[in-house]
Amino acid sequence: MENRIKGILIKYIAGNASDEEKHLAKQWIAENEAQEKAFARLYENWHQQLAQQYTIIDTHKAYDRFVEENIPVKTSYTWLKYAASIFLLCAITLSAYIYQQRNIKIAYQELSVPRGKTQKITLPDGTLVILNAGTKLSYNKDFGSTERTVFLDGEAFFDIAKSKTDIPFIIHAAGFTVRDIGTAFNVKAYQEDGIFETAVKEGKISVEGKLNQQDGEEGKVFINANQLLKINLKKQSELHQAKKVHTPLMITDVKPAYLEEYNGWQNNLLMFENNSFQEIINTLERRFNVEIVLEDPELGSYYYTGTFKPSADVFTVLQIIKETTPITYTLQEKRIIVKNTNQLYHQKPKP
Repeated sequence: MENRIKGILIKYIAGNASDEEKHLAKQWIAENEAQEKAFARLYENWHQQLAQQYTIIDTHKAYDRFVEENIPVKTSYTWLKYAASIFLLCAITLSAYIYQQRNIKIAYQELSVPRGKTQKITLPDGTLVILNAGTKLSYNKDFGSTERTVFLDGEAFFDIAKSKTDIPFIIHAAGFTVRDIGTAFNVKAYQEDGIFETAVKEGKISVEGKLNQQDGEEGKVFINANQLLKINLKKQSELHQAKKVHTPLMITDVKPAYLEEYNGWQNNLLMFENNSFQEIINTLERRFNVEIVLEDPELGSYYYTGTFKPSADVFTVLQIIKETTPITYTLQEKRIIVKNTNQLYHQKPKP
């Protein structure tokens, strides 16, 4: 990246660019995917460095640290003076803001959906987001002006606004980066489930990260409309204990009708496809705001497939599972206790 364009991008990120510089920055970012990714890296580095400066008074040293990581060693002295003035102005402004606010968290908007609820929101750029129970979503207070990046822990359906195609829409979830290419899609990434999933309804997305959790290598895949991506984040030892064949990454072509059911959680529909009992328990706890205790951990490795209508409650689901599994359950002080009535029984997962 040329130092001149990097200087313009830094001003663009900091919010100090002129109208002409904003136009040049947007045009450069939109030229190709490589430049889009370079801008995303610069943006993330910039804000990471600024975050580290919240407790640092010496802004000159702070700038030197940023230059060392982002600007080639052979940069001219004139450019350094130019960039330094930009950085110092931003750092001074930032210091004044922090002195007044005393709280870094004010810079981010965070939404937290409680168990038993779903929530529909519209982001500042016009993007529609539907959040499932137990989900957290956060984004920068300047979302939509110079970047469109969100952080997700949980499950959400995104219908991306087409009004700002020059600014990439990026989702960070479970260590993966999802980039929108004009789409409507679902992302599921609850930490407790140990699975990353995304299903595309319209358009196309890319997913970057450690696609194979066992070898730890970074990679990138593209997911088209009517495709479902699943990545198992569980350790090999956990999969072996559950007697489940390890499939690090799986992309499946699905029909629109399947996606309607898959996204049915928006209308209180429950859908399970070869999910472990523990994953089902996690879903039921989030959906119905209850606590379920498995007295025998072995029960968590049984696998099930089924769809439940919106009228089904937690006991309806457990009763259906009980028809094919040796379990019994009781309600004790607002907790549902599930016991294994036959230690020798084990239902194998579907191939």
